[in-house]
Amino acid sequence: GTGGMDAFLLDLSIEAVTTLVGFNRANDRLSFAGVVDGNSNGSIALNDLLAMVSGVTDFGSGGDVVVDFTTGASVIFHGAGTSSVFVEVAVTRLA
Repeated sequence: GTGGMDAFLLDLSIEAVTTLVGFNRANDRLSFAGVVDGNSNGSIALNDLLAMVSGVTDFGSGGDVVVDFTTGASVIFHGAGTSSVFVEVAVTRLA
């Protein structure tokens, strides 16, 4: 990302690894394509996205945070790792 607000569109239907460098969780925005309506209620919501998360790994302070999805897609937040509660915040802000 840049110093301002950045917008990222990630297609979870594509088995790919996307690395985000300089992601600012306060300003940047993530949008997702390929999210499955997991509860078949006719709409896509945060719960549908979170149901597709198969794992989150925080590689510690200064390391990366990796979010893996059931489709084989992964997002790497370069240098965003901590040894605190960031992982929970990262998953919540994915929508």
